[in-house]
Amino acid sequence: MRTIRTPKKRSTFLAAIGAGNSVSAACQAGLGRSAAYAWRDGDSDFADEWDEAVECGTERLEDGSHAPRARRRMRLISNGRAGSGA
Repeated sequence: MRTIRTPKKRSTFLAAIGAGNSVSAACQAGLGRSAAYAWRDGDSDFADEWDEAVECGTERLEDGSHAPRARRRMRLISNGRAGSGA
């Protein structure tokens, strides 16, 4: 019997989640959503890795949401206009 639970799919899926993608987007690695959740339910190590990847992805998205503002602030500082309400 062929399995969909391969090391490559595992690492690709977890990397996509860790990059801040949704489960649906991460499943484009060749894993169905229901299969991903069944894998999570049946493999506590995979579930732990998934949770860790979600944390990393969330932090990445949060950091990214502040990046444009931080870059603008740095430009204002380098131009000597830091006190202009940025």
